[in-house]
Amino acid sequence: MSVAQQPPMGWRERLLQQFGTQVANPRGPLGAVIGKTVFTRGNAPFNQWVMQQLDLQPNSRVLEVGCGPGVTLQALAARVPEGHVVGVDRSPVMVAQARRRGRALLRAGHLEVLEGSTEALPFADASFDLVVAIHVLYFWPDAIATLTKLRRVLRTGGKVAIGFVCKDAAPKVTQSAFDVTGARLAVSPEAVADLLQSAGYTHIGVSSNGHGGYCALGQQG
Repeated sequence: MSVAQQPPMGWRERLLQQFGTQVANPRGPLGAVIGKTVFTRGNAPFNQWVMQQLDLQPNSRVLEVGCGPGVTLQALAARVPEGHVVGVDRSPVMVAQARRRGRALLRAGHLEVLEGSTEALPFADASFDLVVAIHVLYFWPDAIATLTKLRRVLRTGGKVAIGFVCKDAAPKVTQSAFDVTGARLAVSPEAVADLLQSAGYTHIGVSSNGHGGYCALGQQG
């Protein structure tokens, strides 16, 4: 029995695949450009809005997973002058950009930036008061399992903040690129709230920025 072969990708599909792959895990010169444009300038308004949804204390310990070029790490550090901020990203290109951007904070011991996977966090249980994840939910193969691992590193009463957009609000090029690469945009805010509940979080709430963006909060314990 013969196996039907997939037709070769056209130039548009190849470009979309390259864009989607780079957004998920920036690499090389193109990844560096995406970090300085899409992640730094393009995401700035939404990231700032998510920051406004966070209840931070001056001494909070905060982890950002998928920290990208470190823009949000800077904002978090400013909000917790007596605390500590850690960023984790699987892309060496993004880790390098975040370390350059935060070099003064790194020298002061106020910030750490680590290369690593959200699925295998190198931290003890109950290490943080808050875990932030903006625009990374789409790339988790098993969102419930990953959210459960994030809950492990939260102290009792600590919170996770998930910033995301739903598929119907995402730019068409983003939708197409994610379709080609297999990434999954959120279906609805209710679906993300259900993921948090399935991962064991309590006191779940979702805020909307009125433009298709959301911040879902869940509490440990």
